[in-house]
This record gives sequence, structure tokens and C-alpha cells, in this order.
Amino acid sequence: MSHDPSITQPRPVDDTWHEIEELIHEIAGLAREEVSLQDFYRSLIDRAVESLGAVAGAVWLTDGSGPLQLQYQAGLTKVGLQKYEADWKVHSHLMESAARHGEAQIVAPHSGTGAGGDLTNSTDYLLLLSPIRLDGETLGMLEIFQRPDTSRSAQQGFLRFLGALCELATDFHSHLRQRQMQDRSTLWGQFQQFAERAHSSLDVNETAYVLANEGRRLIGCDRLSVASRRGSRMRLRAVSGLDSFDRRSNLLRGLDKLIRAVTATGEPLWYTGPTTDANGVSNLPPQIDEPLNKYLDESNARMLAIIPLFDEQADDTATNRKLPVGVMVVEQFDSSQAGDALRQRVAAVARQSAPALRNAQEHQSIPFLPVLKLLRKTLWFFQFRQLPKTATVLILLIGAILALALVPADFEISGTAELQPQLRRDVFATGDGVVRKVLVDQNSDVTPETVVVRLRNSELDFKLSQLLGDLQTTQQELDTVQISLRSTNPNEPREQAQYNQLAAREVELKSELKSLDKLLAILNNQIAELEVRSPIAGQVLTWDLHKTLDARPVKRGQVLMTVADVNGPWVVEIKVADEHIGHVLAAQRDTDKELKVEFMLAANPGVSHTGEILRVAKTAERDDTDGPTVLVTVRFEKSQIADLRPGASVVPRIHCGRRAIGYVWFHELFEAVQKRLLF
Repeated sequence: MSHDPSITQPRPVDDTWHEIEELIHEIAGLAREEVSLQDFYRSLIDRAVESLGAVAGAVWLTDGSGPLQLQYQAGLTKVGLQKYEADWKVHSHLMESAARHGEAQIVAPHSGTGAGGDLTNSTDYLLLLSPIRLDGETLGMLEIFQRPDTSRSAQQGFLRFLGALCELATDFHSHLRQRQMQDRSTLWGQFQQFAERAHSSLDVNETAYVLANEGRRLIGCDRLSVASRRGSRMRLRAVSGLDSFDRRSNLLRGLDKLIRAVTATGEPLWYTGPTTDANGVSNLPPQIDEPLNKYLDESNARMLAIIPLFDEQADDTATNRKLPVGVMVVEQFDSSQAGDALRQRVAAVARQSAPALRNAQEHQSIPFLPVLKLLRKTLWFFQFRQLPKTATVLILLIGAILALALVPADFEISGTAELQPQLRRDVFATGDGVVRKVLVDQNSDVTPETVVVRLRNSELDFKLSQLLGDLQTTQQELDTVQISLRSTNPNEPREQAQYNQLAAREVELKSELKSLDKLLAILNNQIAELEVRSPIAGQVLTWDLHKTLDARPVKRGQVLMTVADVNGPWVVEIKVADEHIGHVLAAQRDTDKELKVEFMLAANPGVSHTGEILRVAKTAERDDTDGPTVLVTVRFEKSQIADLRPGASVVPRIHCGRRAIGYVWFHELFEAVQKRLLF
């Protein structure tokens, strides 16, 4: 190989040794810091090559179970080893041989130490090699490519320098092993705690919840979901970070389909990127590829692992193949990497999760388990020394049950209610327009002839002016025709034709005038309707009418205000929930008298008033607050209440006979059980 003329010349020896001393101190400090293997050797090689004025440098490491692997290099492209595979292979054999030898050595350019005289250093550069050893074990080799024109003493000095660097690298590996042992000890403690918590409960849902949340923390993933086998299917039990979830959501329904597809294969699924080759053909079977892509579209996961959980100690000889007791779903949203460390942690969590789920499933599959648990708890009450207390408790319990079933009490239905005059009408806009003037205020007395609001309709005003103009024009033309008729002699042959034309025009204009008069009458009626009148005699109830209506546009049929006869009878209007109105109707059927209603005003609590049901609406109306309700109208003597205010809040109780006190207290619970469990 020829020497590269672009390589810079070596610097003076004094400067080199000064930089070497600084480098030793720097690397010594770096070896004690918690830096990664890659960062440590990047700094070591880069600074060593720079300080020695070398061409290139590299470090080779082994994990103890395989050959040396290049960990980091600087400047190897200048050496030219990587251009030819044969040269690289020979160089790798040289590094393996030097590692087995275990001593520092200098290999001259184009020299060899292998059998048969094969060249082991095929480069043009001096090769300085020094082993990295720890506890008698060779961890790797440090090599420097130096120019061959250095003196013998400088070469030995460089070799001693490499030895010092290797000692610092040994210190780094020693500290690294200690940190790894501490991390493993900490991780082992975490896995031990995880195993204890995973087996702490025999409830399937609680066990799955622990596995999802504690397992996510151990694995270090973004989300962990756990499903357990229920019959022949998998049922999602827990999602990390969620106390509850909607199984009907598109995300979880897609996950359920994907779990079923993967479980059918019995093999784990690891997704870390696109599953198609260069031709766009998926390398997954279609029964997995389709649900996988649909789920990824919903979840946006960049890494996904679905791990069937097999209990190695379970006895499934009754089936042709072992079925998983559950499935673990591991997801990452910001990284698609699934390195060996992550896979090892997933495998460790899966090994602990499978028996925990299996134990919980077997426990819950015991026949009559809830009954047996209840019996176990109740056996304590029947021990001999507890019999007096047990007998006392049983007597009190039986007495309470008999009282609930036999003691009668008033059965009452309530609702939301308000006080209102019985005769009450809404005032509606009689046409489209703009409110020109409001003629009444709240509490104003009105009669059926009282105009309460005047409206203005610009379109009607325009039509009126146009119609009046047409009437005036037509009348003037008629007058002109009639004057002409009087001045024309129908007996004259020359004027007879003109006379006939004028007579026909007169008839036509008179007809037009009649039509215009009819249109004027209709238009006047429409304009008259813009004066809105009260439908009944009474008092205006709506407040702040001027602020609400003045100059406001309104539509035909829009409610403008409410008028009521406050001097006539008053009623209580109760909105009873549709689910309770059946009790009121049943009580009406069971008696010939009107049902009594007791009520009190919210503004005057403690003072009770009575009334009777006047009528019950035939239909239910939906209320935004209370749901479907039925209006119950109650009449009462208004002399009972001194201050009658429309819309006053009322607290009512409708008497629906007498029932057992247990039913009176718990009828809503009984009805809920009937609707949700028995229906």
C-alpha cells in the first residue's frame, strides 16, 4: 500500500508528550464518570490519535462469548483497510491473535506473525497494540496506526502510553461493571416486588390492573394492556394509566381483533416499522396484516408487541395444544426501537404475568365461589362463644325485616312545582313585523279589547301606499272617461265607435276600482292585526317588557307576554317524573275521591297547605333538566295563602295511599332492580 501524502507530518516530541500528560488526566477523570461505553471510547480514541499525531486508531471489544468486534474507530478510511475484504479479514485475525497473546506489542508495516509468513499488518503504518484486561480476562484491544519513521524509543514510549490508556479503560470497565451490577440488583428488587404484587390477589381484574401498571413501569414502555382468556376468547382487562375504558371504542375494538388474530398463531408479534418489502408486499399473513394496519392507524404506535402469555407449569393435556392464559400488549409512541434490553424485560414480565393470571382464573372458576366466600365469613358468627351476639343480631335483623314488610306508612310522590293562576294565556304576535310600541307593563290590568303591543310592517306600509296610488290613478282615469262620454253623441254615426270604446273602458275601470277597494280592505285588516290585543281580562305577568320587546323584530306566532286572571282560581302545577306517574294513576283508580296533595311554598317553609288533583295530563313532555315529566294540576283554596305570586316555587307531596314502610323507603331501588335486572 502507498503512503498517503495528504497526511500531516508529526509534531515536535515535546508538544506531543505535553498533550499526552493532559490526555492521561482527562481520560482518568472520564473513567470515573457515568458515561456510556461509546462516549468513553470516542473521547479516548479521538484524543489519543490527536495527541500522538497518529494516522488512525480503533478499539476492539468482546462480550466474552464471541470474537472481537470493532467498537469505535477514527481515521481508518485513511489507512485503507476497509476497502478490501481480504485485508480486513487478515487484520481481524491479527487482533484475535493479539488478544489471545494478551500483551502489548508493535507490528511493523507489511510484517507478519502468523503461520506460513502471511502478512498480518498489510498497511504502510506502524501498528501499536495494547490489551484491555480486567481480572485476568482480556476485554479488548486498543490499536494505533502510527507513521513508520518514528524512533525506536518513541515507539516504546507510545506503547507505554497505550498501556496507561488501557489501564484507564480497565478502571472504566470496572466502574461500568459495578454500575451494571447495581442496576441489576435494583432491577432484581423491582422484579421481586412486581412478582409479589402480581400474585397478591386472586381476582382477575385486580391482577390484570397490577400487571398493566407495574409492568409498564418495569418495561419502560408508554402503554401496557393486559387481556385474559375467557372461554375460547381473550377479554381486555386492564390498560395502564386507566381506571376504566370503553370497550366499544374503535381503538379497543381494533385491538381486540388484532389480539384474536395473533393468539390464533400462538406466536408473539413484534412491530417496529413497515411490514412491506421493496415491492410493497407484506411479509405478514393477511389475517394479521389487515387488523395490524387498522389498529396502527387508530393508535399511532411506532412500536407494538403482542405477547401471548403461556404458563409453563400449567397442565393443558386435555387440549391438543397449550392455550395462552392471556395476552400482553406493549406499545411505544415516540420510538420504534425494540432492543435486546427491552425484549428481555418484556420476557421477564411475561414470565411472571402468566402464572399470576392463571392462578386468578383458576380461583374464579371454582363453582359457587361467591357463596363459599360468604359462608366462610358467616361461620365466625356461629362459633359457640359468639352465639349470644349472633342470636341478638339475628333477632334485631328479623325484627327490622318484619317492620319493613308489615308497618304501614304514607306513600307520597313528589316533583317540581310552581304556583300559577288557573286562567292563563300567552299573547302571540299576529303577524311578522317590528315592535313599534309596547303599551303595557308588568302587573298592568288588561281586557280583551286592550291593545298591548303595536307592530310595524314596512312591507304592508309599502303595499298600502302603492295601493292608494293605484286607486287614485284609476279614479282619475275613470273621471276622464266619464267626461268624454258626456261630450260624445252616440246617435252620431261618426262618434258611435268612440262612444262604445269609452263605455267599455268605463266598465273596465269601475271593475278595477272594486278590486282595488277589496284589496284595500284586506290590507287594512292586516294592518289592524298589527295591533296585538289581550286574549283575556287579567293582569300582565311578564316583566321588563320594554327592554325585551321595544324595536325588536318578531314572527307570527311568537310569544310576546303572558296574561293571567290573578283574581280568579289559582292552581299548583306539578311536574312528576314519568317513571313515578304510574303510582299516581294507580292511586286514582283505587279511590273514588280526588287525591289529596300537601304542599308548602319554598319562600315560607314550615307552613303546610292542602289541595286536590284537578287533572293529570294525558301525555308526557321532555324537560331538559328533569327528563320526561307529566303535568299534574292541583286546585286549592287561594284563601290559604296571603301572598299569591305567579311562578312561586312549591314543594309538593301527592298522597298515593299507604304501603309497607320498606316499600315507601326503597321503592326506587325495587323499580331499578325490576327494570335493569329482571327485564
